[in-house]
Amino acid sequence: MREVDFSYPDLLRHNAQHHGPALALAGDFEPLSHQALMARCTDLACALEGLGVSRGDRLAVLAPNRPQVMLLLGAAALLGATLVLLNVRGSADETAAVVADAAPRLLFADAPLQASLAPLPAGLPSHAPGP
Repeated sequence: MREVDFSYPDLLRHNAQHHGPALALAGDFEPLSHQALMARCTDLACALEGLGVSRGDRLAVLAPNRPQVMLLLGAAALLGATLVLLNVRGSADETAAVVADAAPRLLFADAPLQASLAPLPAGLPSHAPGP
């Protein structure tokens, strides 16, 4: 069997090109087509790049499953960065240990989960993933 080099950004681009207006994400939020998903991921990748994120960096996320996490995943992949998903049910000490080990450039956290970030290193840029 031949191995194929096909990454997540390749999948985003392919689906945007071949399935553009078809539904990509749906739920109790504004549905996104494949074209819209690609555009939003690209816009977010540009914004992250403006914050200094580049290939090989890690971005930590403390948030429940929601569309913004998918956008961060796509944006990180487009930049060659890695998304580190933190356990929303983990203790503050567990979260701090994972963050210390991952050494992310940025941390994204839902507002209700901010309290579990108290023991994190000072100076780590933190952002909310958005509405």
